[in-house]
Amino acid sequence: MSSFALYIGELRGFRAYALAFLTGTLSVMTFAPFHFLFLLPVCLCVLVWQLDGCRTVRHTFAIAWMFSAGFYGVGLHWMGHAFFVSGTEDAYYVFPLAGYLLVLLPLFFVCACVLARRFLWDEGLPRLLAFAAALTLADWCRGHFMADGLPWNIWGNTLTASLPWAQAASLVGVYGLSLVSVTIALLPALFGDGRREARMADKRTRLFVPCAALVLAVAAWLWGAHRINSAPEHEGIAVRIVQPKFNQRDKVERNDLDGMGNVMLRLSFRPEGYENSPEPDVIIWPEVAIPVTIEHEGLLREYLAKYMPSGSHLITGSYRYDDDPSNVWSYNSLVVLNDEAEVVEHYDKQHLVPFGEYVPYEVFFEKTGLTALTGEGGFGIGTGSRVLELGDLPNAAALICFEVIFSGEVVTPGERPDWLVVASNDAWFGDSIGPWQHLDQAAVRAIEEGLPIARSTNTGISALIDTRGRILAKLGIGERGVLDVRLPPPTSPTVFSRVGDMPMFAGAFLLLLLSIGSRFRKKASA
Repeated sequence: MSSFALYIGELRGFRAYALAFLTGTLSVMTFAPFHFLFLLPVCLCVLVWQLDGCRTVRHTFAIAWMFSAGFYGVGLHWMGHAFFVSGTEDAYYVFPLAGYLLVLLPLFFVCACVLARRFLWDEGLPRLLAFAAALTLADWCRGHFMADGLPWNIWGNTLTASLPWAQAASLVGVYGLSLVSVTIALLPALFGDGRREARMADKRTRLFVPCAALVLAVAAWLWGAHRINSAPEHEGIAVRIVQPKFNQRDKVERNDLDGMGNVMLRLSFRPEGYENSPEPDVIIWPEVAIPVTIEHEGLLREYLAKYMPSGSHLITGSYRYDDDPSNVWSYNSLVVLNDEAEVVEHYDKQHLVPFGEYVPYEVFFEKTGLTALTGEGGFGIGTGSRVLELGDLPNAAALICFEVIFSGEVVTPGERPDWLVVASNDAWFGDSIGPWQHLDQAAVRAIEEGLPIARSTNTGISALIDTRGRILAKLGIGERGVLDVRLPPPTSPTVFSRVGDMPMFAGAFLLLLLSIGSRFRKKASA
């Protein structure tokens, strides 16, 4: 393996850049829906060996950028589908999207590679520890900065390929999973150290560290399996999750609103094959289920009041306008209607989709005439509570669309709900890998917080997820129907829900200390 690693490091020019792009592309397949977890060590070790061969910052930058171009450009290519929903009239959005995926997002990854290679690189294990910490911290920064952050496909999400391993998210969160998964995935690179001195110095390390990692991985799997098997069994309120499968172009152009309303009413109150099901306590419609402001739809609410079971609630996505006449913003909201079809609660989306619901860096882009896909000005940013009061029913934290991907931000501190309700519309992205990745990340939020999730989408994938991240019921992409399910119980607050990302930061800091300490010891003994 040493000769192979040396060969990889000595590649230059087109072959080196093509290999970096290929490994970045292949790493996408470690995530949903593929879950080829074995590719993670392959891709990351090849990247390390390429960085070993870099002698200049410029070369390091180029290799890291090509890897990230494959990872983001291919892994998130499905975002471009949204710009062709209304034909080709919005096709010009592809250009700012390409800049976002190929220039802005890779900055975090590229900076991590350049800084680690320039200041923290050493022979053997120390460089691997430093690199794992750098990549994890880069992921955290990507999820929190620049256009509200985009924590999509964090490395820790790869461990959902095995739910027992994913249970560690209840302790350390998805970024902690990233630190663990990346560190272990990098260890095979120890066997590729090319210099004889490095191989001899790391002889014990190459035996002990992988064995210790294997023991840790087995122990984590056994603990996770036990946690899954010990999940509480009792069932809660009856929930009906509705998936209408409306054509997204019809929704954008507001075609046949009456027909959409009839479909929603039929699915909610007279679904075929569910005549013997108990009446639902909560009915969930997807994000902007019907492209109207439901508060102002008197006829629709009249029908809802006629059919709603006594004591039940409807949670639906809807447009909403502020009561303040001086505020011209509209909101992408979730509203709660009681059994008399009165609006009793609402939640306005706080994490808006860049270019879809608002234009980031508006001062720059307004000169180009670029507007949000939702129209001139986009949506307003919500500031309301995340917890929906449902009378005598368990309270729910409200999330709209990709808000569920923000680890540690799905529950308001001090206001722990009993469950999470997610209304989304992945029809923008067609039959791509995007909806599968979205569902996968929702499952990690359920594990992190110890809360079940009921997820309603327009065209799929609607699902009920328990506190262990298991998909108890789902409707696939392109299906029309309902899920009549019983809500699983929440767990007590998890370690992650109490302390957040502190374990990840502590672990990353420890790896950096070990790496730097090793360099100082070598210099002192030289």
